[in-house]
Amino acid sequence: MNQLYLKKNIISFEIEATTYCNAFCGDCDRNINGGERAPIFDLNHMSDTVVDNLFTQENLKYIRRLHFDGNLGDASMHPFLLQMLEKINNNKSDLIVTMSTNGGARSTEFWKNLAITLKKFKYHRVAFAIDGLEDTNHIYRRGVIWSRLIQNLQEFNTAGGHSQWKSIIFDYNKHQILSMIKIAHEIGCGSFVTNRNRCTGKIISCQSYKKFPKAKITSPSFEEFKEKYNIKLKFNKHRYTLIPELSFDGDYSCPFGQEGKVTIDIFGNIWPCCFFYSNSFKTWNKPILNKFYTDNINILKNNYTDILDFIRTDLYSAWKQETYSLCKNCLHKKIPPLT
Repeated sequence: MNQLYLKKNIISFEIEATTYCNAFCGDCDRNINGGERAPIFDLNHMSDTVVDNLFTQENLKYIRRLHFDGNLGDASMHPFLLQMLEKINNNKSDLIVTMSTNGGARSTEFWKNLAITLKKFKYHRVAFAIDGLEDTNHIYRRGVIWSRLIQNLQEFNTAGGHSQWKSIIFDYNKHQILSMIKIAHEIGCGSFVTNRNRCTGKIISCQSYKKFPKAKITSPSFEEFKEKYNIKLKFNKHRYTLIPELSFDGDYSCPFGQEGKVTIDIFGNIWPCCFFYSNSFKTWNKPILNKFYTDNINILKNNYTDILDFIRTDLYSAWKQETYSLCKNCLHKKIPPLT
C-alpha cells in the first residue's frame, strides 16, 4: 500500500509564520533585486485563529519536528511568536523545534526570552544566517545591522539557546571563513556550517535602493565550494536529535513526501512542499493554484486529515497524468497506483 502523505507519516511541519522581514537580501523572492518589495504577496502574520486550528493535540499527534523558516518572511518578525510557541508547547512539548533567521530584528530581551521558551521543548536549534563579518555581512544581508545581530546572538546563547552560525559562501566572504569560525566559537554558538549560493554560477545583481548601493555578487563554483568551503563544525556537546528515516513502499521519488514534510503558510494553507507554496505567490495562474485547490488545503475550512487525503489523492492523479510541471524536477521513477 502506498503510504505517501498519510497522516501517520507526516512528521514535520515547515512553517512560514509571517511575510514580514527586516532585510532586503539580493536573491530573495520578497524583494526585486534587493530593493522594493515584490508585488506578489501581502504583508501578514499567521493569526491566532490559524494557530489554534493548526497546532492542536490531535494534529500534532505524529509530528516530531517544527521548522520555522520562510520563503518570504523571518519568523522573529512575528509579534507574538513567543506566545505561539507557548501554545504549541502546552499541546505537545516532545518536539524538535528549529528556526532560521537573519538575527537582526527585535531586541536582546526578545532573543533571551526566545531561548527560555525554546528550552521547554525536547530539542531546539536556531540557525543564524550570517554571511561574513562586520565589513561584509550587509553586502547580501542588506538592512541587517551587524552590532545588533551579534548582540542578539550573544544574548540568545547566554540564555542557554542552541544556535548555529550558518554562512552562505560568496566570493566576497570566502577569505573570512576562519574568522567567522573563531567568532562563532567565542560567542557560544553550538555549531558552524557553510552553504552555497542556490544560484551558484549566476551573478546576483542588487539594485540601488534607499540607502543600499548597487552591487553584483558572485559565488565560487559548485566544484570550488565542495572542495574548499563545505564546512560543518560542532563546538559543544549539544547534538541535533535525529529523526529516524522513513521508509515507504512503492516506486516514487517525492522528496518532501518521503521525508514526511508539509509546508504551511500564514493563512493556514497546508502545501505538499515548499515548491507548491512558492508557486502560489509567484504564479497565480497555475492550474494547481485555483480556488478549488486552496479551498481544500486550508485549515480554517477543513480538518487536517481531510487536507492530507486531498493532497495525496490529487498528487497521485496529477503524477499519473503528468499534470504538474513543477513535480517533474523531483519525480524520477514510475508512480505506483493509489491504493
